[in-house]
Amino acid sequence: MNTPSLSPLFYSHNSVVLRIIVAIIFLITYHISNAQCTTCPSDCSSGCTVTYSSSSSTDFASSSNGDKLCITGGTYTGNIDFDDDNVVVCVSGTAIFNPGYIDAALGDGGTIQIGPSASATLPAISFGSSRYLTIDNCGSITHSGAMTRTGSGNFFYNNNGTVDFGANAVDFNGTATDNAICNDGSWTSGDIDISGDLTNSDSMWVSNIDVDRTLTNETNGYIEATGTISVTVGATLNQKGIIYAPTGTLDFSGSTFNVYDGSLTTVDDFTASGNGSITGVTDCGAIKVISTSSFTGSVLLTGNVDFCDNSGVAPTRAGTTMDPKVDSYSGTNVPFGGSVTYCTCDALTLPIELLSFSAYERDNKVQLEWNTITEINNNYFTIYKSKDAINWEEVVKVTGAGNSSQIRHYTSVDQKPYFGTSYYRLKQTDFDGRFEYFPIVTINIANKEIVTVYPNPAKNSITIMGNSLELKDIVLANYLGQDLTHSIQISKENNNRKQIDVSSLSSGIYFLKTKTTINKIFKE
Repeated sequence: MNTPSLSPLFYSHNSVVLRIIVAIIFLITYHISNAQCTTCPSDCSSGCTVTYSSSSSTDFASSSNGDKLCITGGTYTGNIDFDDDNVVVCVSGTAIFNPGYIDAALGDGGTIQIGPSASATLPAISFGSSRYLTIDNCGSITHSGAMTRTGSGNFFYNNNGTVDFGANAVDFNGTATDNAICNDGSWTSGDIDISGDLTNSDSMWVSNIDVDRTLTNETNGYIEATGTISVTVGATLNQKGIIYAPTGTLDFSGSTFNVYDGSLTTVDDFTASGNGSITGVTDCGAIKVISTSSFTGSVLLTGNVDFCDNSGVAPTRAGTTMDPKVDSYSGTNVPFGGSVTYCTCDALTLPIELLSFSAYERDNKVQLEWNTITEINNNYFTIYKSKDAINWEEVVKVTGAGNSSQIRHYTSVDQKPYFGTSYYRLKQTDFDGRFEYFPIVTINIANKEIVTVYPNPAKNSITIMGNSLELKDIVLANYLGQDLTHSIQISKENNNRKQIDVSSLSSGIYFLKTKTTINKIFKE
């Protein structure tokens, strides 16, 4: 979500018309960028100043504006210096990008692009004033340290793949306000503190969030936080999906909270201490407060907003002593405007509480297991797999328990897994169509093609079984390595099974070669 800064144009021109035109362009650009995060190229095939196609530890320092480092294979462990403007580091194919350190440049800075099949382990990144950096991820990035900035200059992080900071923080702060995080994949991190915008269209697992401009959780967005989600004075929260902070607080202080149709916000404590407004957009979204809630400012509720009570009973409009304590306020505005309603929370609770989800190899297949602690209105589970954590293929649907208050164990098997690194994710869907995604798990399966040869020893014929690509070209050789394929007859029963007539061969030892295997056979 690389939104442009308008300051140079707005402050260097007096033309009102020009300002209007630029503003329109900005709004269009901003809208498009929020619709989908910036995508990455599938390969680094053009405009390359330097290319590494195999492993390298060579340091890279740009020598002129517009330089482009292309890493298309192997493992790169050198250091990166963005010494000029508009410099790009492009990682594609199955390359691995593990730089020792990254230093951003003054001016327009640099861009790191991680392609769909590539991966990276990035060190701690910290920059001062007037430095800029953009990360466009379509693959897999692990951060071994925090990502921080101070002073002027901006960071932009666009994720269409998998990002894992562990417990490390993401601090896009300082005097710049155009910092942006756009997540359309899987994101895990500690605290996020951003003087700018955060847009989520998929799944985020974080500790605390502090946004100074706009936090947008899109319709399919899921944000789970263990601590406080804070929207500062003058900022906006657009809630269209699910925000789940069962032990945390939504700190709503003098900002605008737009609650969209079908959204669900579940928090332990809902705190509104400023002169803000909560507006229901279109029909009804729901806000479930698990413990207590306080309105100590002039907070005005408008539109169609459902306020839920953790007792399962709709709270009364005035003088209620039940949670949430929506009448406990000391401001001058009446905190109930528009069509604010109150509802029970039974049908709005998150459908399940997941204990674990795991994937592991067993007999060249992937065993999938997950456990739930509780289930409410749980219709079914869906498991998906992906080679790049972007494009997903359905593996299996498993019927849920409906309602359950005991630990339940589920298991399934992916009979045809991808070889190499692959990703699995679990989706739960309730009877009302509401769904929830859970953290992605990763597995790596070595490319071990299975070829079966029988009988062995053989007298007249041999059957060989395997996948069609493996059996495309079969070669029979004797103990001296001489090719005898021309002297035998090979008949195909189907693409995965062939018959080999060895009746004309002399007794002895032979070698049957497929694409990746060599099988020793004995002729009686």
